[in-house]
Amino acid sequence: MNKLFVDDLVESLNICVSAGSCVYKQVDIKKRLGDCNQYDKFPMISFEFTNDSNIQVDVDESKFLNDPMHQGTWIYGTDIFDEDDIVFVVNLKSQDNILYIDTLEVNTDHRKRGLGGRLVSIIENVACNYFDYVVVSPFDTDAMNFWDHIGYIEDNRGNWVRDLTV
Repeated sequence: MNKLFVDDLVESLNICVSAGSCVYKQVDIKKRLGDCNQYDKFPMISFEFTNDSNIQVDVDESKFLNDPMHQGTWIYGTDIFDEDDIVFVVNLKSQDNILYIDTLEVNTDHRKRGLGGRLVSIIENVACNYFDYVVVSPFDTDAMNFWDHIGYIEDNRGNWVRDLTV
């Protein structure tokens, strides 16, 4: 991941979202969520739901927090008044001229306030200086509705794409 991009992004997130943003590795995010007792505030990344039932499995089996496929640049933001209140978690990857938002989740206590859309807007505004496209791969209807709502277009491989060059 481009260090200049990451530094610019963290600075923009700190200013625009009024959050204390930090860059971490996958294993550190898992530890931080545990230390702050906030696994349940990030169900998408913290727990794995089985295909054949709605049973929540242990956080140690979460694909997002344990699978090497989801290693990348993890950024989380904390409430500026409470460092133990993690507000959002983002995992980014890049290849060539494409930025992949592998994971984006807002704390369940902070949803429905436009924060997800604001985060994506900040990411895109910084990314346009480094990348031509942003690609996401939503895995459920709620995520698809979110990406559709903020203007992403589904391609023929099921990825949702925004062209930053237009």
